[in-house]
Amino acid sequence: MRSTLTPIRLWDYCWEYTSSIYCLTASNHILLDGVTPHEKVMGYTPDISEYIDYTWYQWVWYYEPKSDHRQEIGRWLGPAHSCGQGLAYHILTEKGKVVTRSTVSNIVNETDEVKKLKSEFTRSMESYIGNNSKSTEDFCEDFNQEDPYCLIFDIDNDAVDDEDIEFIGYNNEVGGKPDVEDFLNDPPYAESYDEHIGLHVSLPHNGEMVHGKVVERERNPDGSLKGRSNSNPILDSRSYKVEFSDGTYGNYATNTLIENLYSQVDDEGRSSTLMSSIIGHRREENAVPLKDGFIILKSGVRKRIITTKGWLLNVEWVDGTSSWIPLSDLKESNPIEVAEYAIAHGISNEPAFAWWTPHVIKKRHRIIKSLHHRHLKKI
Repeated sequence: MRSTLTPIRLWDYCWEYTSSIYCLTASNHILLDGVTPHEKVMGYTPDISEYIDYTWYQWVWYYEPKSDHRQEIGRWLGPAHSCGQGLAYHILTEKGKVVTRSTVSNIVNETDEVKKLKSEFTRSMESYIGNNSKSTEDFCEDFNQEDPYCLIFDIDNDAVDDEDIEFIGYNNEVGGKPDVEDFLNDPPYAESYDEHIGLHVSLPHNGEMVHGKVVERERNPDGSLKGRSNSNPILDSRSYKVEFSDGTYGNYATNTLIENLYSQVDDEGRSSTLMSSIIGHRREENAVPLKDGFIILKSGVRKRIITTKGWLLNVEWVDGTSSWIPLSDLKESNPIEVAEYAIAHGISNEPAFAWWTPHVIKKRHRIIKSLHHRHLKKI
């Protein structure tokens, strides 16, 4: 506004124009991902055609039906949104009023007549709304002699003592001078090689332990990474966003992640959890088909093939997660559950199950029967 000598009463049009320019301009802000703020929020590339023909407070010709020449000289004050079907602009007239026009053109030839029109326009317009340093007193009762731009944009060139500055932290904590360490955060690229991103761990969430995945670092309001890494866990101030299996999110400090992770693994780093149920099965191409489930010995005796290859079982764990486990492994750890699942789903006659499921079921019946008789004997 200072460089164009814009009257201070037009600050609101200038503010709207400047805000729109910032929204349509890409910057290196880390949260914008290289696109404009408009595209980041709305999801599509904005149309900037209404901003490329004219600049702020530029001299233009605009259509005026009541004029003898059908055009008048004016000042361009930015696009007029939601007005008309095409491009429309705010135009300042010589009487200090703002009109909306869609027929606007540049002043190409700077003749003496045009210079005279500009001078008359400025004199007339300033008599209504004032100039770049003083507004008309009819509309500014509390006018004083201070610089109006300092009042509008809160510019203060006076020196300020450090003792008069009140420091406010990211959590709106007021008081005290910040330590240099408070401003030392990890650089943005540190997240790309962070060793905790992608970890699967069970964490306390809404009163229970829920399995989640660490998806990204938590950030400050300005987009920078929150905290910084340190070889000493006590000094590690990083914070992470965790996505849980139910679709919700939570923020956890590094120490919380590490404590829960170490509590769920043994000394060799292997984790263990309890099986909830078997929820599915899958047969691979290398599984032995039903017609090849027997072999004929030299004595002519038919004998079942002992194999477990080609079968995977989908196991749901107590923490809500699921994974595919080979039949050979699950048969050794949970033989009764696997045998019951095979019988219930009609696959117990497959070669990978038929040679051992009947014996497991019979053994289960014998154990249950013996426990029943022992209980009766005790009574």
